Amino acid sequence: MKTIFLAWAKTARRSATLAEFFQARLIILSALGGTRKKLFPRLSSYVVLGIKTFFILLKERPKLIFIQCPPIQIFLPVYLYIKLCSGKYVIDAHSGAFIGKGFHFPIYLRFLKFFAQRAIITIIPNEGIIKYIANWQIPYYILEDGVPPSQFPIPNSQIPNSVVVICSFGADEPIQEIIEASKLLPEVQFYITGDVPKSASGGLKFTGFLKEKDYVDLIRQVDLVCVLTTRPDTILCGAYEGLALEKPLVLSDSETLRHHFPMGVVWVKNQSTAIAQGIKEGLLNLDQLKAEILQLKLQKIKDWEVRAKTLKEIIQSALNW
Repeated sequence: MKTIFLAWAKTARRSATLAEFFQARLIILSALGGTRKKLFPRLSSYVVLGIKTFFILLKERPKLIFIQCPPIQIFLPVYLYIKLCSGKYVIDAHSGAFIGKGFHFPIYLRFLKFFAQRAIITIIPNEGIIKYIANWQIPYYILEDGVPPSQFPIPNSQIPNSVVVICSFGADEPIQEIIEASKLLPEVQFYITGDVPKSASGGLKFTGFLKEKDYVDLIRQVDLVCVLTTRPDTILCGAYEGLALEKPLVLSDSETLRHHFPMGVVWVKNQSTAIAQGIKEGLLNLDQLKAEILQLKLQKIKDWEVRAKTLKEIIQSALNW
């Protein structure tokens, strides 16, 4: 059965892992640059993406479509295609699909509920999401991010006393607190990722948006990976990227993250002094944390394969493969 996996994003590591497992062709379409905070350019970008997606579907003629959500607008061309040409879809809903602010968000959730009720199943990343969909009367399945494989050789050099802070500069990331934390640790080299054309002197460097190989090389060369969020019930993709490369983690202290990353981690509050102290603690206990993170990585790979196989059986049963 011809299967594709659709994502409207700049990067889609979780989608790539799922697409590989389900032998689906991954199609990533990125929004136009500079539209994130501007309403009308963003809307026009969604129109363009919707038209592109619809014609891709007409050309590919898939029978099964996996959809990364958010954004909600991605459902429109898929739903139109299915109405015209038949087919079924599975939703891979990230935490951000259920947690938001603003007067429009309840309307957004109504649309998401509508599409979820017509999907084969909705995949959610953690148990914390269940309460948001408890009364939707939809089939759902919990599957956390898979540990992404790396295809690049290990770089020859290492950067001593260093940490990379993986960011997308979203509203849920305590960027200013991270910057303040770097000032408290002048002896530590900080790298902050993300598509932001800035630079800083001393121990803080903004990398801008990196190519895949450069991004992986940077993570491999540093001592620690730091990924922070203020949003509840959220599991961070960057944490899995650090885990894949066996790097000790500094993570926001939340119930969800503690449940999914029980070892190899230093937990911090989203405050500058706490972040600085956590990074200092991580650098002082690297050997122990490295041993723990390797153990966690191996266990997560095993657990994910078991749960992913069960999900595949559920989807196959719904499709009568």
